[in-house]
Amino acid sequence: MTRRRDPKKRVQRRGEGVVDAVLMAAVEELVRTGFSGLSMEAVADRAKVNKTTVYRRWPTRGALVRAAILASTRRVFEHTDTGHLRSDLLELLRGVRRSLDSALGRGVTVALMAEDPRIRQLAKSVRKEGANASHEVLKRAVARGELPASVNRQLILDLLFGPLEQKLVIEGESVDDAWCETLVDFVLAGAQVVTKRSR
Repeated sequence: MTRRRDPKKRVQRRGEGVVDAVLMAAVEELVRTGFSGLSMEAVADRAKVNKTTVYRRWPTRGALVRAAILASTRRVFEHTDTGHLRSDLLELLRGVRRSLDSALGRGVTVALMAEDPRIRQLAKSVRKEGANASHEVLKRAVARGELPASVNRQLILDLLFGPLEQKLVIEGESVDDAWCETLVDFVLAGAQVVTKRSR
């Protein structure tokens, strides 16, 4: 006699499969409920793992959500070393655009804007991670001689990401590759003008 599998039974996962499943479930639950409504039990249910599996790796909600958001952030910056500044910045901008242009990405962004001080601290940590990765792109450009060492890297990043967030998050509009290319060229052209003036 063949035994039927209970559809609600936890799927046996191991190693990275567990981590990926739980982190994705945490992001989805954060979007669904916000930080205040997120529970470890709901995350475990969504990931189809035992609750003890979640607690063993992430003992608190804050630790779990931080790990989940940082994992998502790192994925955005995975393919930004093309060997050329313009194409690096385009890859960077497109990655952020894809994230912010998805329902999940927008939901996470909104969740990170909550007034809860725990969320504000988490958002600060996430932004720092993204800023570090973005600065690496510009540091490589300086090393290649595409930008002077004195260039205001933070201003370049502010001018790139500010309009993107304004369009996608504040105004709720979409942007295409052509818009991203125009923005990158505009910012790089401005950087070159400032560089010439400072020589």
